[in-house]
Amino acid sequence: MTLLITAAGKEFALSTSDMRISRQVGKRVIPVDEKFNKHIVFYSNGFRADITYTGIAQWVSGKQTVNLYDVISDSLRKSCAKGLNLGPLCLKLVADLIAVIGVPKFRTANGKLQIELHIIGYHEKLDCPLIAVISSLRDAPPWFSTGENQWEFKFPDLNFYFKYADTPELVIGGMHTAVTPVQRQQLHTVLCAGADAFNTSKLSSEIIEDVSRRTPAVGSRSVSVLLPLVGMMDTNLWDKTTDGIVGYIPRMVFPKGEPWGPSEFPVTLDLIGTGYLDKQSLFFKSILTSDVKRTLRRRLFRYRKGKLLPGLPGLLILALFGSLPDEYTDFGLNHEEEETA
Repeated sequence: MTLLITAAGKEFALSTSDMRISRQVGKRVIPVDEKFNKHIVFYSNGFRADITYTGIAQWVSGKQTVNLYDVISDSLRKSCAKGLNLGPLCLKLVADLIAVIGVPKFRTANGKLQIELHIIGYHEKLDCPLIAVISSLRDAPPWFSTGENQWEFKFPDLNFYFKYADTPELVIGGMHTAVTPVQRQQLHTVLCAGADAFNTSKLSSEIIEDVSRRTPAVGSRSVSVLLPLVGMMDTNLWDKTTDGIVGYIPRMVFPKGEPWGPSEFPVTLDLIGTGYLDKQSLFFKSILTSDVKRTLRRRLFRYRKGKLLPGLPGLLILALFGSLPDEYTDFGLNHEEEETA
């Protein structure tokens, strides 16, 4: 059982997971390290979101291997091609999951499924995040705070919980009992206080690292995927290699159902000195935090008018589609305003 931390902030939707999965071989469960294939970013009928998972993520039975990642990807591909709304998309996902992994050989010794999926993102007509939790591990809603804008549906093997997060919300999945009440409250407090996505991601990663010291089921490394209210998806997963910095982008499922990735790209930091970083961003901020002096970080992290720098995924999406949403900044590509102090 791995660990997921899903956070709905005032201007962002954030999904953080450790980089380990649980593989079931016969009746044994083995922890396995992964790179980035616990996250899938998708767009369907105005809804852009990230989906990730915990519980059993891979089943090996004889010569057959089934990956939860592939089952989710295939279901999303079909749903996005049809332009399904979030509700029907989740119902189809539940049906597809039960059809593939609901067979007896993929169940645990007590005949149960052990999976939980978190979906978080924004609909283009709403200004607060939507969160969906599909789980065989819960019998009660997972929300930190209760309100009117939440619903639940129960099925024979899986339960579906849904919320319109008009206030900051936090959902911890998988090894949630290993997260202390103090850590849980601290994370919720910083969300309510208006912490940005980068600092929320840092605190989530610190909690995951702490839990990993107490159980081998949770990996010490973690990755976050950010969907800001305004702007492009971003991530903080990168590595240093002998050839420089490599950034990793999760699998994406585009509006017509075309899958792409996961992929990796070489990254240059030449762009950094020419502008500033968006308030709700992860990629370059995480690199700068590890490599750059505090005084320069303060200048680049400051949110102000001027030339705005995209993260690596933002540049990729700009290259793929050739344009940005009308309501969004141009990343400074045609911006001539002078920076203000």
